[in-house]
Amino acid sequence: GQVVRVVAPAKTDTELEREAAQARVRDAAAAAEAAQLERDTFLLRRYSTVADMQAARDRSLRELNIRISILNSQRATLADQLARHEAKLASSAAAGDSASQYEQETVAALLAEIASLDEAMAGRKQQSAALADAYASDMARFAELEDIVALH
Repeated sequence: GQVVRVVAPAKTDTELEREAAQARVRDAAAAAEAAQLERDTFLLRRYSTVADMQAARDRSLRELNIRISILNSQRATLADQLARHEAKLASSAAAGDSASQYEQETVAALLAEIASLDEAMAGRKQQSAALADAYASDMARFAELEDIVALH
C-alpha cells in the first residue's frame, strides 16, 4: 500500500482542556485590550490635560463631601432629638411613672434612623475613596497616553 495522508492522532482530554484554557485566556486578553482601548478613547475625548482631570475629581469629591456633611447634620439633629426623648424617659422612670409608649417608639425610631444615616455616610465615604482611586488611575493612564502621543 501507499500512504495517502498522515492523520494526527485524536487529541486527549488534557490537550483539549489546555487548548480551551488557552482560548479563554486569549479571549480574556482581547476583551481586556478592547476595554482598555475604549477607556483610553474616552479619556482622550473627555479631558485635555491632567489638570482637567484633577478639577473634575475635585468637583466630584466636593459634591460627595457636601452629601456627607448633610448626612452628618441630619444625624446631629436626630441625636439631639434622641437625647431629649431619652431624658423624658429617664425623668418618667425617676418619678416612678411608667414610660409612655410614644416616647419608647420615638426612641426606637430615632435609633433606627441614626443607624440608617450612619450606614449611608459609610457608603458615601467608601464611594469617595473609590472615586479618588479611580481618578488616580485614570490620571496615571492619561499621563501615559500623553507621553505616547508626544513620542509620535
